Amino acid sequence: MKPKDTDEESTVNSIYFDDLSMASCRANYDGYSIRTKLRIRWYDSEFPVKTFYFEIKRRNGQMIRKDRMSVDIKEDLKDMPYERLLFLLGRILPHEYVESIMLRPNPIVLIEYKRKH
Repeated sequence: MKPKDTDEESTVNSIYFDDLSMASCRANYDGYSIRTKLRIRWYDSEFPVKTFYFEIKRRNGQMIRKDRMSVDIKEDLKDMPYERLLFLLGRILPHEYVESIMLRPNPIVLIEYKRKH
């Protein structure tokens, strides 16, 4: 087996969902031991191309749990209004994920970074 090239990297893109007061973001910055992050994530393209991941990341003290679900839609997300994205997620995701989105329905932060392998 060929060893992985340590110079190889991927582009990671995420949209974090929060409420208008940015409660999740502030909990993270303030270092609260119990907090939740909601995001959609995709790799190696400027915009999600019909397939992306929906993630809920929960921290309770030292315990971290990440639920991740692949989402496939038939529409291009590049020009999609976020209300349409929320509607589609509401139809696709399990009920408990939809409840989490309703608490944090706004796409607040867009992050892009390079990850080395």
